[in-house]
Amino acid sequence: MLTYILKRRLGLDPTRDVKVVRLGDDPSILPALEHGAVDAGMLTTPARLMAKKRGFRELLDLDELGLRYPYVGISTLKANVTKNPETTVKLIRTLIDGIQVFKTSKEDSLVAMKRYLRGASGEILEDTYGYFGSRIQNFPIRPSRQ
Repeated sequence: MLTYILKRRLGLDPTRDVKVVRLGDDPSILPALEHGAVDAGMLTTPARLMAKKRGFRELLDLDELGLRYPYVGISTLKANVTKNPETTVKLIRTLIDGIQVFKTSKEDSLVAMKRYLRGASGEILEDTYGYFGSRIQNFPIRPSRQ
């Protein structure tokens, strides 16, 4: 994804114009930015909101570029679905229930987010809820086959 963005959207050669370093997940990237170990990092929400609060500028927004970036994906083999259809149905029902709670109970959602997004302020939690509230589909979608 990053190579595509650098090359096609920004006109940069990823092998010549920049040095791409894998840092891991957001909790690793934000401190690297703060300590000057890297000049830029690809952050997901809410870490990108935290970075803005700490004075960093957002150079690029994938949403504004029209690029859909998966935050979370769940996958399995067809054999597992065939072998355990009731487990698959339970998982899908749970996902749909979670989406429904998120979309209809902001307070419960914020409590859950606070538990898992340790260190996020109330403002960051609100902004994160607003960001995902407008982007989460009502039902899990099946990716297109290629």
